Amino acid sequence: MRELTYVARRTVEWREVPDPVVQSDALPERHLKPVFVRDQDR
Repeated sequence: MRELTYVARRTVEWREVPDPVVQSDALPERHLKPVFVRDQDR
């Protein structure tokens, strides 16, 4: 159950970051790709 909470909390932060950085198509994609992959890897 702790793992689910950790993933859910990271998902919320990941979504909040791309919102304001959505204007940059090259910055958010590169910054979001590594973050999302690391979350699933863990």
